[in-house]
Amino acid sequence: MKKLLIFSNILTLAVMMFMSCQKSNVGESYSPGSQSAKTGGSYATVNRDCPDCYDHTNTPFEGVNAGTAWQISNNYKLYNLPQLEIDGVGQDANSIWFSLESLKNFIWQLEEEVCKRRCDKGMSLGVRVYYARYPEVLTNDLADLDPAFAQRHTLFMVPTFQDEANSQVHWDFDPWHWGTDPCTPKPMSEWFRLGNKPFGDENSLIFSIDESQYFMTGGGVLSAAMNHGDLVPPYPSQGTGY
Repeated sequence: MKKLLIFSNILTLAVMMFMSCQKSNVGESYSPGSQSAKTGGSYATVNRDCPDCYDHTNTPFEGVNAGTAWQISNNYKLYNLPQLEIDGVGQDANSIWFSLESLKNFIWQLEEEVCKRRCDKGMSLGVRVYYARYPEVLTNDLADLDPAFAQRHTLFMVPTFQDEANSQVHWDFDPWHWGTDPCTPKPMSEWFRLGNKPFGDENSLIFSIDESQYFMTGGGVLSAAMNHGDLVPPYPSQGTGY
């Protein structure tokens, strides 16, 4: 059932991410003691800048037929959504909205953190989309969410890198918590062997926030707003086409 959750919206997110282009400030070199480097150590580096922008001009993008997208979205609403009625709340979410700029920012953060290490081997990066469900009571770092989000489905995105021996294996990792190997990050599956909060109260490079997170305060600090995308419902369905 979860495999169909928000399917058409993930297709839209994929289009956004592959078309993203964000300028990079590559003047800062990687330092093992810097905030962006969570572990120390010395390693081989290469003398190159992180690319400002990947040019996809000559990369074809086939897209998805709108009729097909509408059909599979409608299948979810007809056959799966009725099984997800929330007691005392009503219909579960069937879509989620993110701003384009916040998506591009997430991709830029991922590529920049990896590139700043100046390793002499490349990494085949990716993003895994997880389906999730908010708890009945929104507390701790979820306390600032709209209370109407409680018990509804959502999604979040995690960076991945490709296994060197098996191209079909993609490991979840956190660029902000790299591990001891200077050029191969420690997979999240290994971090979680330490417990379900391996980094304590520190955040990870996980995308699940809307553009309000990227409006700066007067001091140049990111706003603390934690709106994990706009869920529809409970937010109005005006504007949706699938």
